[in-house]
Amino acid sequence: MSAPPKQRPWGLWLALVLVVALAGAALGATIVSQRVFPYWEVRAGWAMVQDMRHHWPTYFGRKPTKFFQPARHGGSGVTVFEPTESQPGVTFITGLYKDRVSLWLVDNDGRLRWHWPVSYGAIWPNPQHIAGKPVPFGDWLTHIHGAALLKNGDVIFNFEGLGLVRLDKCGEVVWKLRRMTHHAVVEDEDGTLWVPARRYHAGPQTRLPRIEPPFWEDTVLHLRPNGEVIEEISILQALYDDRHLGRLFATGESAVTVRRRKIKLDVTHLNDVEPLPAALADAFPMFNAGDLLVSLRNTNLVAVIDRRSHRIKWAENGAWLRQHDPDFMTDGRIMVFDNRKDDANGRVFGGSRILAIDPADGQVEVLFEGTEKAPFYTNVMGQQQRQPNGNLLISEPQAGRAIEVTPAGKIVWQYVNGYTPGINALMEMAFRYPLAYGEFADTPCP
Repeated sequence: MSAPPKQRPWGLWLALVLVVALAGAALGATIVSQRVFPYWEVRAGWAMVQDMRHHWPTYFGRKPTKFFQPARHGGSGVTVFEPTESQPGVTFITGLYKDRVSLWLVDNDGRLRWHWPVSYGAIWPNPQHIAGKPVPFGDWLTHIHGAALLKNGDVIFNFEGLGLVRLDKCGEVVWKLRRMTHHAVVEDEDGTLWVPARRYHAGPQTRLPRIEPPFWEDTVLHLRPNGEVIEEISILQALYDDRHLGRLFATGESAVTVRRRKIKLDVTHLNDVEPLPAALADAFPMFNAGDLLVSLRNTNLVAVIDRRSHRIKWAENGAWLRQHDPDFMTDGRIMVFDNRKDDANGRVFGGSRILAIDPADGQVEVLFEGTEKAPFYTNVMGQQQRQPNGNLLISEPQAGRAIEVTPAGKIVWQYVNGYTPGINALMEMAFRYPLAYGEFADTPCP
């Protein structure tokens, strides 16, 4: 008599599968709700996959599409030049030039005076100082954000969030700083440098209560001309003051828990630091020479930090939205690039503006803005520079354009970083230097 067939415990297997599925769902829900490992790692990986889908030619070294923007302004190079109304000088530009991440220098008539093409991979072959963000594996996967030209032709610049470099005019590395520097390089009156940087906090910490990891702590670095760090000032520490905690914890909850859904690890997003020149100190009786003007984009905050105590002397949220590049003005006001970011090419809030703020009474004046026929807008980045003749040189990065405008708003100089008809390339900044800063170009490299 044959043995009866074995009964397969389908019910037990089904129950086991159901338990595993429920446990996985519960674990996934906990990871998502609590933002614990590997939530941010998976999210960063997914963001890269999405970016690769849109910009696969960049990732595969075919074409720098990550730098492309639909052309809002036609032509290439200097397309407007009024010699009698434009401030004489040479203009220092960063962006994409001839398919290379570059810095370059042009005369007012558009003639190229010098060109510094750069390669992140060549300068940083083993960047072990990077944390909290992927290391770029191609030169088109980073960009220059913040740069300064020295009179001898040396340039000092940030690969955005990836390190500070000084090159000589022939492109040789003079020094490099293994720190996550970003956004700005500002030369002080004594030749020292001020540069935003950040530190990555991956695990729990107690120095900055109620900010949960992982997050970036924005700092300001003060450097000697040889790249040696003199001091480092924590922006978050400055905000941990009874007068300013409300600006950091505006929702009443943990700053990172509430905000990082959209801004990832970036609590404050420091994007500029400017010391008050001694020559302007009398125009700002509430400040002292050397006090630091900073812009914190993610809190819409412009502030002045005491140079010695590192405490905030003045801070204001106001008529600006996701601002950049505050500057001290000779008349005692502070000039700000008001992006008015709306992710809709300026159609919601009316485009970007340049504002002047009186820190004494909070009054705001619009110095420049676009019109319906001549729009002016950049979602991110942006810079302005007051010229000795009263004009403003304004960078409009996402349009790939820089313009010089008179106090009446007339465009007397325009540079367009055209790539092909219908496409402009990113141009992070344009800064006008005196003519003497172009004299180094008269001597060729060996």
